[in-house]
Amino acid sequence: IRDVAVTGVQTCALPILKCAEAEQILVEGGHVKGVRVKTISKKAPETFEFDAPVVVSNGDALHTYRDLIGEKLCGQAIIDHVAGMRCSFPVYLVHIGLKGMDQHLLEEVEGYYWSSHDTSNLPHNVFKVFTPTRFDPAIAPPGCQIVIMQKITPMPFDGTTDWAAHKAEIDALQMGRLRKILPGIDEHIVVQLSASAMTSYRFTGNREGAMLGFEMSPGQLGPSRLPIYTPIRDLYLTGHWTQPGGGITPVIVSAQRVARTILTGKDDGRALAEQYFSFRAPGVTPTPEEVSKWH
Repeated sequence: IRDVAVTGVQTCALPILKCAEAEQILVEGGHVKGVRVKTISKKAPETFEFDAPVVVSNGDALHTYRDLIGEKLCGQAIIDHVAGMRCSFPVYLVHIGLKGMDQHLLEEVEGYYWSSHDTSNLPHNVFKVFTPTRFDPAIAPPGCQIVIMQKITPMPFDGTTDWAAHKAEIDALQMGRLRKILPGIDEHIVVQLSASAMTSYRFTGNREGAMLGFEMSPGQLGPSRLPIYTPIRDLYLTGHWTQPGGGITPVIVSAQRVARTILTGKDDGRALAEQYFSFRAPGVTPTPEEVSKWH
């Protein structure tokens, strides 16, 4: 998906800015004006401002409202509401590069595994084995394979201080399980990397390393999830924090809705965004002054 998106942008002769992070979404008179970014590299950081008539944020929703827009422009009620929504669990990933492994054997062991029949604790008991080279052998060198292990890790993100120890513990647990279903796999391992909730947070900015944005519960799906529209005109949200939900297909739907709105010029959902926050901010109702900023 990433490669297809990049190819599409390059086909349109549009530049892609790397090694930079957004510092602020610029707003003037209730309309989005552009974005201020800061470079991230070994060199001293530099700040640049880009004018833009339309801005789409695919980042963490709380970060977007609280840090990039700010309370003065969107109101504290919105920030409190977004901060109060529950995040989905992070997923722990182990990526293993193999050489000379029997591909048919790898295909046989693909799927979900339970370490216990205790259905009350599925996140701790279940893990998944996936072999992407089964579908696209070209992503690995000739004669090599890739195995990915996935495991949901419910954990206190802010309460974890020793992430190295956390990774070592989960790595040992997962590799022990994998050796039981693939005896002798160690002889074929060329490279092994793992990613924790902190890894996800560092590289994607997703709060608590959330795998699917907000928790995929009935009260946070469909119309109960954040709309793609924002109170700032011509500023849109897309991705797994927004409607309809998390996962590849819902995220694509989210992006299609935003693209269609921008390309057609039909911004019919602005009033819905205002109503969403007016009725769903828990225990907090936007003041008339805050609502006036949305127009």
